[in-house]
Amino acid sequence: MKGRIKLIVLILTCIACNFITAIGSPEKNVGDISKYEVEIKNGWFYVNGERFFIKGINYTGWRPGESPHDLDKVNLELVDNDFKLIKEGGFNTIRTAGGLTPQIMALAKKHNLMVMHGIWFDQDIDYTDPERINYACQMLRDELSWAKNFDNVLCFLLMNEPPMEKVRDAQKKGMENFLKKIRDVVKEIAPDKAVSIASWPPLSFIDHSFWDVVCFNVYIYSPVTVSHSLGYRGYIEWLKENVAGNKPLVITEFGLSVSGSQLGESTPGHYSYGGCSLKKQAEGSIKMYDELIQAGSVGGCYHIWADEWWMIDSKFVHDNHPEEYFGIIELEKTPRGTLRPIYYALKEYNQAIVIEPKRLNFYNKELPVEVYVTEQVGLVQFRLNNGNWQDLKKEGNFWWKAILDISKHEDGKHALEIRALDKNNKPLCSKKQDIWVYNKSKPGTIPYKVEIKTDKEEYRIKEKMKLEITVTNAQGSPVPEQPVYYSFFQPIGWEEYISQKVTDKQGKITTQFSTFTPGYLTIAAGVTYKDEDYERKFGDIKTVLFK
Repeated sequence: MKGRIKLIVLILTCIACNFITAIGSPEKNVGDISKYEVEIKNGWFYVNGERFFIKGINYTGWRPGESPHDLDKVNLELVDNDFKLIKEGGFNTIRTAGGLTPQIMALAKKHNLMVMHGIWFDQDIDYTDPERINYACQMLRDELSWAKNFDNVLCFLLMNEPPMEKVRDAQKKGMENFLKKIRDVVKEIAPDKAVSIASWPPLSFIDHSFWDVVCFNVYIYSPVTVSHSLGYRGYIEWLKENVAGNKPLVITEFGLSVSGSQLGESTPGHYSYGGCSLKKQAEGSIKMYDELIQAGSVGGCYHIWADEWWMIDSKFVHDNHPEEYFGIIELEKTPRGTLRPIYYALKEYNQAIVIEPKRLNFYNKELPVEVYVTEQVGLVQFRLNNGNWQDLKKEGNFWWKAILDISKHEDGKHALEIRALDKNNKPLCSKKQDIWVYNKSKPGTIPYKVEIKTDKEEYRIKEKMKLEITVTNAQGSPVPEQPVYYSFFQPIGWEEYISQKVTDKQGKITTQFSTFTPGYLTIAAGVTYKDEDYERKFGDIKTVLFK
């Protein structure tokens, strides 16, 4: 869900397509590469026994004049160069929505890249039709017959943003039954592999608990659920608490487009669907990357490696549309591509990912510091409030950690700085963030709670839905005169409505809403908690069905 236009790609497939010989040398010797053992525990991926933070890139190998129908034309020498640059950029994972071959998977392993392996079938089907269910299951079996043998598969992703028209037709129970059936196909053929779908905001109401990992595509500018009501971090925190639970949460798409055209409105910070400058693309993407980490995700995948010329009209023409300009590399001059500034911004950020502490969390007596690094890092140091630099302790291959005694620090905001040095003590990156210490009077973990209630769960189209939004504080008392940013999102037709009201003496807002479009409607409400320099968003989301 990169914007208002939902594109469904139908990939022509035959039994032999899984073993197509692409241009290049598919039988290259990939060298002596260690075996990967992947497991999930404690809400994280583990690779070879070590916690693994996903620093991912969405990847396709198609160049101008190529599309998903041209899998046999993918140039393996270009793919090899792509993966070299991706690895040098500090990434450890590629995520796909299809378009993989054994040769491409072998090249990913050559460069020590893990894979979130997407398997495509036509998603524009009746999810309750036994014939179409069998079709989808057979497509999965065909690809799994060879893909199951690659140990650098982190997980299989079976769908990408299922179309909400088909979800509406199948309804919640029918959709969940379909998803469980395709999950079972993977578990039958590759029982040792994790499995999920790449979900998206309008689908958050269905059960995601039967997946091994919960994956969502989330962009900062759309829909209004994110951009108006909860904000980027607030929305992902809501996903973590209400959808993922104790499962790993991965943001499988985030990014910005540098097309000349902009569709829709800009969000605070002027991030939009298309129309971003190169500077805004880099700044906004780093902001999303940082906030998905702060919200508790265990990884994210930037969308996308190369501009996709095939997305809108002719695959031979670079159309001035946001969908075709998300790339880290542009392909106007050469098929190898030219790196945009965002590559260097992400490369620097990737050198040291600060997992703990979390910005806006409260810490008492002890401050955990956990940093996930690249192979280039030889030392990680920290300092608090511009004090002396101190070394973190290395644990495993990629982690640097410490537990700081903050029992004597005054309550309030403090400045933490972390820097990573290479093996020659040259700086690779430096990061600063505020931390909040409360030794004497620790506030509530969630200062505000927002709750949405409707008078019914299902409505007829044009019927008025009665809605109540309540805001309470950490003690459960109502919060009066609190601005509430609420919104209604109907993905079918991409209808969005936003509003703002102030709570009454009982901490409540009441309103009504109706729609002419049948389908699942997402209602979201968010508030901003402020206490001097501390500011944080909280919210709630509810989905109802209009028939």
